[in-house]
Amino acid sequence: MPRPADLSVDLAAANDDNVCVSQTPSGSGSLTMNGADVSGGIATLDAGGYPRQVIATFAGNEATGTLTMTVTGTVTQHGTELVTTTIAGVDAGIGAAVPFFYTITDISVDKAANGAIEVGTSAVGASNAFPVDWRQSKVGLGLFFDVTGTTSFTLQYTGDDVFNGSVTPLWFSDGTILNKTADFMGTATQPCTAIKILINSGTGSVDARIVQQTGY
Repeated sequence: MPRPADLSVDLAAANDDNVCVSQTPSGSGSLTMNGADVSGGIATLDAGGYPRQVIATFAGNEATGTLTMTVTGTVTQHGTELVTTTIAGVDAGIGAAVPFFYTITDISVDKAANGAIEVGTSAVGASNAFPVDWRQSKVGLGLFFDVTGTTSFTLQYTGDDVFNGSVTPLWFSDGTILNKTADFMGTATQPCTAIKILINSGTGSVDARIVQQTGY
């Protein structure tokens, strides 16, 4: 007998300096993490506990000489292992980190900056991962999405172990439930270990009712 479950995402508003308020590094080293979402030296990027896209806003030309920013933090819901990624400096623009982060413990640069830098979050983020019973002989998910506000969302899959804090899951987008902006009903038959809802843009929330054909 199918049993329904729920998956929701309601991101906090984008904030371009909730990790680092505008500052101009005079040399290599860590930036001062003094944004509104920093407490005890750690930035929690979303009050709802969702992973977010980290962005750096460069006021100067950081493409010349290629300033490199290093971002360190946690990228999984169940892990505390720190992951490091980089953002390449751009000419008076915005650079984004991959993957999404739950928390940030350090932001550093490898040289002096030509202008001020801010670090925060874009409007892009995701729900937490929803594990799927991959041991079943046949995968069949009924998905019923309820959209509130103005937002664009995509369904994503992974084959990685989302309960292993040392693993950074690799996510793939569904070809049909892609860039949706309104209530939507669909199915998913791709074998996987977990799914999530990616928020591409906008503001608002997405609530999904999930029915797995062969139960949990």
